[in-house]
Amino acid sequence: LPRPTHLLLVDGDEFWHPVELDRALALVYQASQTRRISWVRATMATYFKTVRFVVDPPEPLKILWLVEVPLHHTPVTCGFSEARNWACSSSDASIDLAATIEALGTFVDPTTAKCHHLSYVRTTEELHDKLTSFAHARDVRENWLRDVWHAWDMNKSLEDLHPTHPPAFKRTVVQELHEMPPALRRLAEVSGTPSILELGPPPPLVEPPVRQDQPVTEEETDLQWKTLAPGHFESVLTAAELQRRPKLDIDATPSEPRCDS
Repeated sequence: LPRPTHLLLVDGDEFWHPVELDRALALVYQASQTRRISWVRATMATYFKTVRFVVDPPEPLKILWLVEVPLHHTPVTCGFSEARNWACSSSDASIDLAATIEALGTFVDPTTAKCHHLSYVRTTEELHDKLTSFAHARDVRENWLRDVWHAWDMNKSLEDLHPTHPPAFKRTVVQELHEMPPALRRLAEVSGTPSILELGPPPPLVEPPVRQDQPVTEEETDLQWKTLAPGHFESVLTAAELQRRPKLDIDATPSEPRCDS
């Protein structure tokens, strides 16, 4: 088997549209043919409390979603430093690591693909555990759960929602269904908050009319048929008799001149 070149990083609360992800991977592969790609970041659509509301505009943080398989015997070696942070090192003191790390990475344009992040789609208990255990626990705004998390339920127009960097979550807007990956769309259809389709009350039941069976009567005719060959029939009326029979007028505009008149 060929040696893998990159690792895809996806947490349990991160979703990608399969078409967008395929497109992003193809672009990264194309770029990797001409230069080394050590890391790739992307814009996030960050959902707040429910899959129907998303942070607007997107938060400034770009998620690390693709990294190279660590290389050996290179002037610059890159790998995870802590948690989901990517760092590079070198034994060559003449190398500008800051510039090198920047040059080794790339960002995926949000029109190409974005990560749908459900980090704040949690119950209050789950969120409390998150806020008290993550790296910035001491930076959480005082009374944030009461003044923002719970208050948002009654006032969706609240702004500056992020627990440690308020402007990062400026506001929330309803996320359109067509913007969601299929998996999230199914979740949204189940939650129905806000309602996806306002169909109104169901129509009244209408009893179908009872079909009246009409007696079948055969139209009287003086036509008689004789068999010429299997599957072929011919009237025994002569041409003169057919001319004397009344004809059906199928002209839709009898008052207009006819091309054969």
